[in-house]
Amino acid sequence: MLRHHQQLIRSLALTGMATAALIAPHAASATPVSDPQHVVQTKQVQDLRSPDAATPVVIPQVKQDLRSPDAVTPFVRPTVKVDLRSPDTQVPFQPTQDLRSPDTQLPVHPTAPRVGAPVAQPSGDSFDWGSAAAGAAIALLLAVAAIGSMVAINRKRPLTLGH
Repeated sequence: MLRHHQQLIRSLALTGMATAALIAPHAASATPVSDPQHVVQTKQVQDLRSPDAATPVVIPQVKQDLRSPDAVTPFVRPTVKVDLRSPDTQVPFQPTQDLRSPDTQLPVHPTAPRVGAPVAQPSGDSFDWGSAAAGAAIALLLAVAAIGSMVAINRKRPLTLGH
């Protein structure tokens, strides 16, 4: 019964929209009919405005500068270079006495020979089977965890047939 009621309402709504679509172009193009019996006569129209409003005064446009006097003629600062550093850094200090430690005054040159960094020597077997097994075990563990989570999620969903 409810389904039949919904179909009836839907068909009535569609019929109403189709009728409105057919009528709308004719209503939009309708023009008023001219007066065939000449009932409407031409009347003299009296201007009820005041004389000032009937003939408005034309005010000439004057260009006005709305800026403040400071903005019209801005202050130009004289270009004087001022050293803003502290007084002790303005004049470089030139010591008369070398105040460095004795080690930095006369650097000591090392006499021991330089030894290079140790170089890794490859073993006889170039493939590390232990690392490969550990990597494969981790990959297998991740795959089993992903499959297990998918099975757990799918078991929680209700089984629906036909829809």
